[in-house]
Amino acid sequence: MIVKQVSEIMELAVDITMNSKVDVFVYFSAHTTELRVDIFLDGWHKQEGIGSQKHAVFLDRDWSNPKEEVPKIIARLEELKGELDGTSSD
Repeated sequence: MIVKQVSEIMELAVDITMNSKVDVFVYFSAHTTELRVDIFLDGWHKQEGIGSQKHAVFLDRDWSNPKEEVPKIIARLEELKGELDGTSSD
């Protein structure tokens, strides 16, 4: 299940980045099982934090709550993609 969700995050990140000014970075650290997703709504900036949203979760740590956090990341990316496609539910 988690592998499928991480793959979905990667697919959404590439789709959003390739089709808009938004830059989505996805990082996976195997030794800590940390998944980090950084979203730059106006494109990447040298200055850390400008227009950015950051999400991080440890995939094998219960205290990190991956069963809730990973779907939240997917939902945020889907929401963003919907806004870009003009199909947002807002």
